Amino acid sequence: MRLIFILLASLLFISKNLLAASITSVKQKNRIVIIDAGKTDGIKKGDRICFFDTSGKKIACGRTKKVREKKSYVRVSKKSFRKMTIGMSAIPTSKKGTVPNIRFIRLSGLLSQSSFQFQKLGYKRPTDISNETLWESSGSSALTYGFALEGGITFSIPIIFGAGTQQHRIFRSQSDYSNDKSEYIEVVQEATMTSFWADGFYLFWGSPSSMVKLGNGLGFDSTQITISNTHQNDDGTTQPYIDGTATHTSILLRTTVDYTKSIGSVGISIGLTINLPLSSSGTSTSVSYQIPEEKENLGTDHVSSLSLDLADALNSSLNGKSVLGFVSYLGLSYSF
Repeated sequence: MRLIFILLASLLFISKNLLAASITSVKQKNRIVIIDAGKTDGIKKGDRICFFDTSGKKIACGRTKKVREKKSYVRVSKKSFRKMTIGMSAIPTSKKGTVPNIRFIRLSGLLSQSSFQFQKLGYKRPTDISNETLWESSGSSALTYGFALEGGITFSIPIIFGAGTQQHRIFRSQSDYSNDKSEYIEVVQEATMTSFWADGFYLFWGSPSSMVKLGNGLGFDSTQITISNTHQNDDGTTQPYIDGTATHTSILLRTTVDYTKSIGSVGISIGLTINLPLSSSGTSTSVSYQIPEEKENLGTDHVSSLSLDLADALNSSLNGKSVLGFVSYLGLSYSF
């Protein structure tokens, strides 16, 4: 949670310190308004510029007639020109109004806390052949890292489509009881999450070259959990024992704050997405096993029952709690 607050505070600070263009001069002749933003800020001739008073109310809009490196000349209507004052905020917009016109692809690195927290499983020593479950939970796993590929395009509003893959931190546990190798098991539990999403953005602050966007969308997460158990023989060699896999899926309501700084066609983005689970379910549990030499005397039925026990434990781990999750990202984009 602390990381969420830090990222939100950073984005709010950025939004308040964006490159906010303003009126530096007004020329009665030809009704020209000069603003302190130009080519270096992504403004082009013919762009639509809107002007706002100190309360944030839109006063008027006009088109750029001439663009220099660090300033632009905007022509407004005769009626609107009378309302123009030095210091008034100026925000570039697309032809569709105050909605920015985007078209890009982006590759991002991700660090997140998954909205699905499954239980990590460890092996415990049996007290007898008919022992209760041999798989005990030992905390939960939620922190993930990975990458995503996204594409953005403006329809009536900007839409960003994305797909990504993330890896949970690998969990390992060992059971070694007083040099009794017959009860030695090393457990390795891994989980990979595949995600798809679409976000629509409706609030914007800044200029095309330095902008904060706020939006909502829907996401789909599929997490595959794999657990493998290795048995150590008396001679020190190891061999597979019981393996299991399970899958968990979630549908999420997403809220995203995105800040992008562009230099020409290249942009650097930082953002935060809050994920609210709408539905959650676990499916597709499968278990396989091999019988180690030291356990051949127990028989196939016994090892088979242990594998069924693991299947039950995996099903239980899928019933982990669904919580409010987040995804933070840092990306590099190319606009075209």
